[in-house]
Amino acid sequence: MRLTLLPFPRQGIFNFEPMPEHFFCSQMVRVRPRDGTYPAETVLLEEISPQAVVLSGGAPFQVGVELLVAADGFAAQVTVSECEVREDTYVIRGDFGGGYRWSPQKWTPAHLYEVQDVPKTKAAGAL
Repeated sequence: MRLTLLPFPRQGIFNFEPMPEHFFCSQMVRVRPRDGTYPAETVLLEEISPQAVVLSGGAPFQVGVELLVAADGFAAQVTVSECEVREDTYVIRGDFGGGYRWSPQKWTPAHLYEVQDVPKTKAAGAL
């Protein structure tokens, strides 16, 4: 189910809870509601973890909506847990369903980069 929200205040992704053990990536994926209420659209997969994904696209999705997310070699059910607007796009966080847990060995999106904690003293010294 799509939402039409006008006006929608500008917010940032910074309100999302961080995902433990997650990866930044850049991969175009197809998304459609599991109930097939409208055709698939192409969105950007920005982050992935064993439990969840972060997607950005042109349409908002209501919390609780079940989506099918697919790319070559990858398909998973995702339940929308958060949706926010960022500049001119919507950022959607979804949790994997059906007992699915992602790993780089199962499927590797393009431009995969593991996010690791960097001690603050080390990060400050790099400047």
